[in-house]
Amino acid sequence: MSFSRSSKNATRGFRTTLLEQLTAEQAEVLLNKTIAAGRSIGTLDLAMRALREDDPKLLGRLEQSIGAAGFLRLILTNGALSELFQVLQRATRGFRTTLLEQLSTEQAGSLIDKTIEGARRIENLHFALRSLRENSDQLSRLEDVIGVAGWWRLLIACGSLNSVSQITQAMSSRFSAKVITAAAELSMLDWGGIIARGLFLNACDFAKNDLRAYSEWGGAPFAQLLWRPPLPWRHKRAGLT
Repeated sequence: MSFSRSSKNATRGFRTTLLEQLTAEQAEVLLNKTIAAGRSIGTLDLAMRALREDDPKLLGRLEQSIGAAGFLRLILTNGALSELFQVLQRATRGFRTTLLEQLSTEQAGSLIDKTIEGARRIENLHFALRSLRENSDQLSRLEDVIGVAGWWRLLIACGSLNSVSQITQAMSSRFSAKVITAAAELSMLDWGGIIARGLFLNACDFAKNDLRAYSEWGGAPFAQLLWRPPLPWRHKRAGLT
């Protein structure tokens, strides 16, 4: 949003004055213009962070003016899953709850689709999960609305072993156990894509620190692929195909 850029670069005093004069109607106009123009909202979280560092009340004022429905509409139209996670990471505690209460499984699925279609990186998603751990209800809500199948769809399409490890470790123990159990459904091709997006060091770290938890549910295909990968995948990694 153009407003978020102005707010991020403005002085503290001007931010306060600007937000005090911003009405819900004016915020709606800015929101509609941003959506219509298809502008990136990749820096929205930076503006939210600047407001929070200056005065959490200023951030609360921005959240109130745009509203949870407005934020969701903006993210669903101009963003992907990473923008949702960034907003959740920067938002005030009460606003997180309101935002998550309005997020449906269908909307979460749409954001996953956009993330996959855009081949977006997901290496930083665990930071938002960690920020929600202070409120178990918020973390559980986000985990459940994405769902075990949604998380694996995202990890298989966009993740590396590093992101698999960091994201599952940031999850609640209850939900992480479900995700690891569901790894039994992953094919050798699924594991191959995840391994191929990372470094060999990531594979070594995963085998050392994480594989034991997967051994009963889905570690065998991973181990077989890591130590004796199928020839087409091995050739691709070696640049022979």
